[in-house]
Amino acid sequence: MNSSSLLKLKYGLQRQFSCSVEPEKLLGSFHAPKPLENPLDAIKKAFDHPRDFPSLYQAILNDDHVAIILDTDTPGASLLIAGVWEELSKSQVDPQNIVIVQPCDLGSGEQYDPRADLPKEIQTKIRWSVHNPDDESACAYLASTAAGERLYLSREVTEADVVVMIGQTAFDRRLGYRGTTSVLYPGLSNTEAIKKSQGVGHRELAPEDHRPLRDLNNEAAWLLGTQFTVQVVASRDGQFAHIETGEIESVYSAMTQWLEDHWMIKIDERPEMVIASVDIDAGGHTWRQVVSAISTARQLVRREGKIVLLTDLREKPGTGISLLKKAHEPRDCYEPLRQIAPDDQAEAIELLDALEHASIYLLSQLPSEEVEELHLVALESPTEAERLIDAAENCVFVESAQHAWGRIQEA
Repeated sequence: MNSSSLLKLKYGLQRQFSCSVEPEKLLGSFHAPKPLENPLDAIKKAFDHPRDFPSLYQAILNDDHVAIILDTDTPGASLLIAGVWEELSKSQVDPQNIVIVQPCDLGSGEQYDPRADLPKEIQTKIRWSVHNPDDESACAYLASTAAGERLYLSREVTEADVVVMIGQTAFDRRLGYRGTTSVLYPGLSNTEAIKKSQGVGHRELAPEDHRPLRDLNNEAAWLLGTQFTVQVVASRDGQFAHIETGEIESVYSAMTQWLEDHWMIKIDERPEMVIASVDIDAGGHTWRQVVSAISTARQLVRREGKIVLLTDLREKPGTGISLLKKAHEPRDCYEPLRQIAPDDQAEAIELLDALEHASIYLLSQLPSEEVEELHLVALESPTEAERLIDAAENCVFVESAQHAWGRIQEA
């Protein structure tokens, strides 16, 4: 007789879920990549050996004005900024000629100062700026795209002599892959561009399939003349597992392959149940991470199956997701979402799609009645999740599911 397998999943900040599962009902278990043991050494090696590009300091003049574009939710952001500064300092660039530019993160609250790991005497000399898309003077005309669209980007970026982009290579519902150039548009453009680009993921497309918005970002980078990028792939625990620097296309190719190898979940058949954990990451522990994990589980679970979410979620739902509280059926929310177009519209629509496909059980720190109002089933404790697993026909476990992508293997 086969003995049960003991499975463990990290979730929240420091919690761990464990349960025993009979081998015949376990269709797969995915564990997230571990953080780098010595990220500082990895950063130094990446800058010493950039892909298809000379060392960054060799491409900089000492009187250049440098814009470092930092994407939101980038793991190890302050360490990466310190790594860039170490390179720039070799060219004797005046730190007062350097600005760190971040897009405004409409989906969360406070953005943290990424200069924390710079030398103390440098921290206040390098400027940090969060782009304001509502400020008309904050953008400047860059060029017209091949399709004739007038492209406006942050003035601090367009007026720089050198632009260095830092970000996370990750699966993205709209872009397929986020990374290298994705930070540019619409995040560093104006409010009109952001509203125009709002949308939902393309569930029918694979990450590598053509995405017009990704093409637009690549074109913007070419028009801007930027060539150097620093990219990381997330690990569990809000850190990063891999880093590359260098020429945009070379880094993109290497990083997307690493992402596929370490964050793509491939199984042969759809399970009745997917158990997905959500740990805290560089973006926090919010509805954005939770819905991303739900979308990953939705890609894997069979229709009318069950998705079990292990989280420490405390955040109240945004305007879009809160519409579920007033809806008799989830599908009733689609039209109000399109009319209101709230900041969490994409997350709300992804949640609606998943609710129509499967039952969703949520372990969180939210009051059970609030969870139930959202057409979700509230779990009071990990023990309740164990009972669901015991009763399931078969199941798949996914750790740090907000970063993963699910794919059913073709026969």
